Amino acid sequence: MSTGASWGIPKHHRRSAAKAQRQLTRVQRPQASSLTNLPPVPAREGHKIVGTKSETDTLVKPGVTIVQKRVFHIDNLDVNCSPALLTDYLLANGIQVISCHSSKSWLRSREEREFATAFRVCVRADDEQKVFHPDLWAKGVFIRRWQFTKSHNGRQQ
Repeated sequence: MSTGASWGIPKHHRRSAAKAQRQLTRVQRPQASSLTNLPPVPAREGHKIVGTKSETDTLVKPGVTIVQKRVFHIDNLDVNCSPALLTDYLLANGIQVISCHSSKSWLRSREEREFATAFRVCVRADDEQKVFHPDLWAKGVFIRRWQFTKSHNGRQQ
């Protein structure tokens, strides 16, 4: 019986182990026929694709759950409004808040800005339509998507 010089394992045992590994690998691969009916996804440079298959259907699972987010600028709220108060208000209306911070008001005059405050609010993408619903907000409150600025190296901040 010949032994492998580098492994110290008899040759026939190495072949059995390799065959068992190939069989195990075949079981784990998705069947080609299940993927052939899918529409092609255009490949663009720098484009991300996020998987949609249920975690229970696959052996390869994500390490962390990715939450898609939307960021808003909410302006012309009373000066007594705080991030905690706004967060509680949104939660009471079924909107899950990820973060809420004070922000610069975009009201035109200095006098108007003295009587108003603004916030940068981040919520789950699923709640975007709820945030934009006018019945959620008092008359005169402004809501818009947050406008990210470019830094010196051309990337968004």
